[in-house]
Amino acid sequence: MLYAGTERGLYVSFDQGSNWQSLQLNIPAIPITDLKIQGNDLVMSTQGRAFWIIDDITPLRQYNSKQKTAGMHLYAPAVAHRMASGNGGGQAEYTSPNPPAGAVFYYSLSEALELKENKLTVEILDGQGEVVRTLSSNDEVGNKGGRGKKAYALPAEKGINRGVWDLRSDSVTMVPGLYQFGAPPGGAISGYSLAPGNYALRLSLGDRVQEQPLELRWDPNFSYEQASIAAQQDLTQKLFSMLDETYRSVLNLQTIKEQIQSRVKIVEGIDEMEDRVKAANDLIETIETWENLVINRKRSNGQNVLSYEPRLNFSLFTLLSNVDAAMQGVTQGQRDRFQDLESQWKTAMSERDKLLAEDIPAYNSTVTAAVLIPPIDSQ
Repeated sequence: MLYAGTERGLYVSFDQGSNWQSLQLNIPAIPITDLKIQGNDLVMSTQGRAFWIIDDITPLRQYNSKQKTAGMHLYAPAVAHRMASGNGGGQAEYTSPNPPAGAVFYYSLSEALELKENKLTVEILDGQGEVVRTLSSNDEVGNKGGRGKKAYALPAEKGINRGVWDLRSDSVTMVPGLYQFGAPPGGAISGYSLAPGNYALRLSLGDRVQEQPLELRWDPNFSYEQASIAAQQDLTQKLFSMLDETYRSVLNLQTIKEQIQSRVKIVEGIDEMEDRVKAANDLIETIETWENLVINRKRSNGQNVLSYEPRLNFSLFTLLSNVDAAMQGVTQGQRDRFQDLESQWKTAMSERDKLLAEDIPAYNSTVTAAVLIPPIDSQ
């Protein structure tokens, strides 16, 4: 593979110079006076038009003409790095945008997708082959893709597309309408940061599937102790699972409460049904008492959070955020706080189990139409 800078622009050859084609992109028609490959970037100096950089030439290095006619093609990604801090940098006219933070990957499509009929997905698999994150296209966002964090949508345009994995796991289960200070509306909390190691990308479109390995490394400017990182990941995963199960339990009991309320509406006001209405209202009160242990629905925005006491979910989220950022290890204070919260969480889950195993079946025995108990999937 060869690059050539000329008096009028930039060219590339994929066959040792036998054939050349333009690689001008958005570079002005200007003399290119020097070229240098720095890592995965092609850097060029020009006469009178400053320096230019083509970020990440990974797909160029793997390109062949057959990819033009292939329905889709997933390129092997370059090594990604989990940095200790963000990319930073301004966005003024005299600065260039930084590359996206996270693992950047490329794939080509022979045609732009009709997103209402097709869905493009990229799954990130860990070293054990377990899916830790799923990214997908979104017809509301469109073929260009974009947005960020949990709402990120894959681009699905004709030609080469660039996707970005922010190095986080899938998000915590969302409870509609629940506000949590420090998180987006609706409790849509992003997943936790994953430790460097060997991962894989799996691109799927209909029945077509392709995979490529992905290596994730630490910020090369720092050193890390493997034992400390393993402890940090273990504690992060535990907190994430506890918070996620808490929210799934809230959704589960909310569904049950709605079933009970619908039955009360049918028989309310009928004298001979008073006992059933009382039993239903007692159970609804028990469910709401449990819910009030783990969440506070009165906290509805960033202003009134000071007026209403936080519950278990806020404490779990706060500690999760702190531990997730602890790249140099977990402090003793964080371990102690986890012990406190784990005890509270186990008590709450024990009371939830009693509701599901005793209180709701007891209520079902008093009514003709039994309440269905949705399953709470375990992780």
